[in-house]
Amino acid sequence: MNTLISSVIENMEKQLVGYQYLLTYRYHNLCVKAEPMALLSVIVRINGEEQEIEQVADVVVPDEYHFQILPKMTNSLEEINMGILTVHPEFEPSFEQMDKENPDSQYLMYKMPVVNKERRDILMETSKVLHDECKVRIEEVCADEIADFGELFASNPQNFNEASQAIDKLRKEYLENIDQLKEKKQDEIEDAYMHYAEGTPAPQAEPEGEDYFIDGIRMGAEEE
Repeated sequence: MNTLISSVIENMEKQLVGYQYLLTYRYHNLCVKAEPMALLSVIVRINGEEQEIEQVADVVVPDEYHFQILPKMTNSLEEINMGILTVHPEFEPSFEQMDKENPDSQYLMYKMPVVNKERRDILMETSKVLHDECKVRIEEVCADEIADFGELFASNPQNFNEASQAIDKLRKEYLENIDQLKEKKQDEIEDAYMHYAEGTPAPQAEPEGEDYFIDGIRMGAEEE
């Protein structure tokens, strides 16, 4: 492949990766189940200092519909709660205590909002809107690059065809990727709707079991 074409295609793919990641991030913040990525934008102000959530608390996911926030410092729960609800006012918080006789064992429990029919419809429509916005951006980037190559290789149809085919391949790949992201999110929404429609309670487990980390955030091991 022509060196210039390769360089342009490489830079274009970085843009497409960025759009795909942005859609992924937005879907995680379209909260249906407890997704640690949804807390990455939370800023907690303690003693006038702004800190990210992983600096002040461990985040445990005991089940699909709850977060447990275990503070690293005592007397910081109110500030942590304020930071989380600023980003996600839809979460339902409660102050819990692991040891009833130890006031320093307090932690926060957040329940994901119930997905009733009205919320299901809103979430489905929002997931489609976010997908369509991402699709438009991908299409625009690809169309712009083809137009640029059309001018650059006006007298060299072989290079233009090579560039066009490479761009079209990437276009199809990333459109398929975001289609899969939308399908996965809408399946998640539908699962949550059925979960609540069937009256299945989301258990509030105590923090326990092995943990693993994502982006510095501790997650409780999911039960099989």
